[in-house]
Amino acid sequence: MLFKKARNHLPYIIILLAILLNVFARMSLAFADFYVAFIFPRIVGIFARFSSIFPFSVGELMLYAAFLLILILFLGGFACLFRIPIFRKKHREAASKIRKVYQIYAKTCLWLAAIFFLIMTSNCFILYHCAPIHTFYPFGSAQKQSQAGAANEYSLDQLSRLRDFIVTEANQIAMELRRDEKGYVLYDGDMIGKAQEEMRRLGQDYGRLSGYYPRPKPFIFSDFFSQQYMMGYYFPFSLEANYNASMYIVNKPMTICHELAHVKGFIYEDEANFLGYLACAGSEDIFFRYSAYLGVLNYVERDFINLLADDLSVYHEHPPISDLVQRDNIFLTADAWEKVEKNAIFNTDFVRNISSEIVETNLTLNGVSDGALSYGRVVGLLLMYYDGVLY
Repeated sequence: MLFKKARNHLPYIIILLAILLNVFARMSLAFADFYVAFIFPRIVGIFARFSSIFPFSVGELMLYAAFLLILILFLGGFACLFRIPIFRKKHREAASKIRKVYQIYAKTCLWLAAIFFLIMTSNCFILYHCAPIHTFYPFGSAQKQSQAGAANEYSLDQLSRLRDFIVTEANQIAMELRRDEKGYVLYDGDMIGKAQEEMRRLGQDYGRLSGYYPRPKPFIFSDFFSQQYMMGYYFPFSLEANYNASMYIVNKPMTICHELAHVKGFIYEDEANFLGYLACAGSEDIFFRYSAYLGVLNYVERDFINLLADDLSVYHEHPPISDLVQRDNIFLTADAWEKVEKNAIFNTDFVRNISSEIVETNLTLNGVSDGALSYGRVVGLLLMYYDGVLY
């Protein structure tokens, strides 16, 4: 009897534990840093190896399963609440059995929800409260360390030098890559293995990036994620790095490295962008370097134009983005978009809006006040990184 009571209360105890862990992480930087440095890597080492056994995305399937479970829970609760025909008097015996089954199902869902909350806390939420990357891996000018990610701490001249460097490198590499008859870039190497190799190389300078990496996997339904304009995703509940197989090939190396950075505990999008950039830009493979420059080009170009305050005369004094680079600077090819829209079950605008709301809510609840705009803070990290190199 005592065991049964304890078992009934256990889901609530698990939820309370998750809440306390969240509170500790928010209140104590030391706790969050210790957790990310010493506990989280061991969790990854165990559970990421398990999910890597499967050739498909376990996290994606879990996402769909969760949606189905919630739908059944809602429909069952609706049926009980409003007493649909099967619950009327003449079906009293059947109704009683169905209610018992539903009660068991609801308790199971409570257990799953408690476990899910704890996993999300341990593999995601706590990570948002550790110290920013520049405080424990110093780079760039020491004078700028206290303002990580603040592009406006740098002058127009410094931002323009960064922008011109990225544009010039991208323009040059674009002419050297192999292309098909339509002009799209080709790559026949082991992109996944190379991405893991580049991240391990980066781990020599950024210790948290060293060690085991799960093999990144494509989304099972990449076209659906294309409707969300999603290049990749880190699934905390399976500790997997997933990428969109439908997107244009030049986006893949940096996206894969970005998601692998999340697996190593760098949960902020600007930091994952930054590390993905460093991994690809430092590669001897020009295809990976091209992916790095294209991966940050839009962010740098946007901040540069904003800082010019529409003074186009100054803009035209700088190297233009080549037609070839502009052609490659896309999410999906026209053919891929046509396939996505042809097979779409839901309207793309609807899917994208829902996805954007979910992303914004998740980031905001975890203390990222600017939501999805935080991706662009990579410009500030790049300005710091190249301080003393480009200017």
